[in-house]
Amino acid sequence: SPNSAIKAVPALLASASILAAAAVASGQTFNCTTNSTPTVVAVNSSRFSVRLSIDSTDSLCHILLVSSASSSGYFYVSLASTMESRYSRLRIQSDYPGSRVATISSSSQSRYQSFATKSNRLYASLSRLFSSRSTVDSVLLNVHLVTACPDGWVLHSGRCYGPASLNSTAASFSTAIVACRYVQANLAMGFADVTRTLGAALQLAGWTDGRPVWVGAAWKSKPEAVYFLNNTIFISSSVKKSCTSDSSKCRCVHYTELSTALFHRQSCSTKQSYLCSCAVGGDSKFYSLFSEDEDKTSRAWIVGVVFAVIFVFVMSVAVGTKIKQKLTIRRSISAANGPRFSTTDVISNSLYPEPLAPPSYNYGGNCDEQPPSYNEAVSTGAAVPSAPTPEEIYGAGHFQQAANWKGVQKFD
Repeated sequence: SPNSAIKAVPALLASASILAAAAVASGQTFNCTTNSTPTVVAVNSSRFSVRLSIDSTDSLCHILLVSSASSSGYFYVSLASTMESRYSRLRIQSDYPGSRVATISSSSQSRYQSFATKSNRLYASLSRLFSSRSTVDSVLLNVHLVTACPDGWVLHSGRCYGPASLNSTAASFSTAIVACRYVQANLAMGFADVTRTLGAALQLAGWTDGRPVWVGAAWKSKPEAVYFLNNTIFISSSVKKSCTSDSSKCRCVHYTELSTALFHRQSCSTKQSYLCSCAVGGDSKFYSLFSEDEDKTSRAWIVGVVFAVIFVFVMSVAVGTKIKQKLTIRRSISAANGPRFSTTDVISNSLYPEPLAPPSYNYGGNCDEQPPSYNEAVSTGAAVPSAPTPEEIYGAGHFQQAANWKGVQKFD
């Protein structure tokens, strides 16, 4: 089971039968295995390679490497080849089981090519996203053990400066932030001597063509100035604006040696090379463009919530008042109309009238004789029948019964 496999890892580390030879030649390549638990290899070399391969029958190949040369260093991993299948996934972790450093696919491997663990242990695996698909793929990793600064980086005043990868393609400001974070670093910050930090890092990387490179600084509107991403004031007060867009988009800072103004504000979506920096042993706190505007964003969020609460309260009061007004009007109308009779009440209490019999006339017993007209009756002095009253039609008792039922007043 997975739990038993996890518990077995310390025992695997202690078992000499599965450990590689104590002395590993520099440049040696280690291969992964398809066992349920990874093969554990003790390495006392500072440089080596790892090959991960999967085929149509095995959907997972992994390995765990532990440095026996240094307990304080960490592993720096670079892609030496690329994955071919879109279903392949490369995973880098600081241990097995342990915290994940990165998960890379064929679509993201061009943006992120270097990774760093948080300790002297490295777990690497290559897997297939869908086990039902027949995928054959492999990837080669170059690994070196870092005890001070990564290879090709410059050390100055306790910080290391350099590119995440020499082969990294140009990236936007946000992508550069993530790429530096994958190697336990931030975009270059904290430099005071530009020549000994950024200039030296560009020279060591071979980037002598004057290309602009992103650094960890951005423009803020309140107070209006350029700050490092850790919210400390930037070293230069003269940062030239290089883009024509508005200030909210033209805010990320790059460094270039081809201009008398070394630092320029550029649109953050522009793709450029970038330089990272970290403390010896790697950074433990990471910054982003959001952190640079965190205070302003937090205030805006709080104001928005307050306005939303006030709006909901006002609307609820208005709706409640409207409902009360309608109920009051209905009660007034009901009181003015008096009690209402339901159909059941009318039938059970005999409140409906009896059928009205047709009026009868006495014309002397001659049924064929037509009744006299009004003028004839008046001229001859005959009695003209008057219209029957409601009491005569329905009976006086009916009205008295309705009046007595539930205290209803007599009506006519």
